[in-house]
This record gives sequence, structure tokens and C-alpha cells, in this order.
Amino acid sequence: MPFKNKLKNQRGMTLIELLAAITILGVVFIGFVSIFPQMTKFNVQTEEKLGTMNLARLELVELKEGLKTLNPANKEDSSSSDEIITYKYNQSGYQYEVEYYKTPDLPKNEHAGSVELNKIHIKVKKDEKMISETFGYLKDSNLQ
Repeated sequence: MPFKNKLKNQRGMTLIELLAAITILGVVFIGFVSIFPQMTKFNVQTEEKLGTMNLARLELVELKEGLKTLNPANKEDSSSSDEIITYKYNQSGYQYEVEYYKTPDLPKNEHAGSVELNKIHIKVKKDEKMISETFGYLKDSNLQ
């Protein structure tokens, strides 16, 4: 019967044990609650990054398909060096910076159906901070 005596002596949790348990639960709860605003901020940044990645890719597709051409007369700012032509313009609240890398004059490729391609680098910025970028290749016919 010694087991019965042990059960009679158990009276529950003391006030100290209860306060310690509440404190531990409070610390854990505060840790979880502080994560949610950071997750929300991260989600907003990720959503904006994905949106601007799609804008940069759309810009590249429009250039490739000839729906848009790189024309310095139509752009707010353009500059040129021997190998790189840079176009800067604003659209949809974002600043676009398009760098067009001209290929040096090489001997013409004699293979049937071959095309000379030039590298293009599109950067999408907001408040002068780069958010997204993409790379691609264009034919000379897309540059005017």
C-alpha cells in the first residue's frame, strides 16, 4: 500500500511552479509573435522582386520580338561608348537601365541562317536601388 500514500501526498503544482511555467510559455510566445512581422516584410520584398523580374523579362521579350526598339531619341537619358550603349527611362514607377553590348566588327559568319547577337543587360530600379535584372541577346535590327 505504499503507492497509495504517495498519491495522497501529491497536492498539485505549487505557485512557484505555475509562475515558472507561465514565464517559459510567455518567452516562447513572444519569440513566435516577433517572427510574424519579419515574415510579412520578407513576403512583400519577395513579391516586389518577382514582379520586377517579370517586368525585366517582359521588356526583354518586347525588345526581342521587335515590339519595342532601343531608340535614344525616345529615352530620357542615353549614353554610348565604343562597346556599350546605355538607355535609362522611367516606366510604371520603376527606372529601367538597359545596357546594350555591341559585338566588335567580326568577319561575317558564312554559315547559312547564322545571326550576329549582342548581349543586353536590363536592370529594374526603384529609388535608385536595383531590385531586379535580367540578361539576354538581341540582333542588331532591334537597335535604332
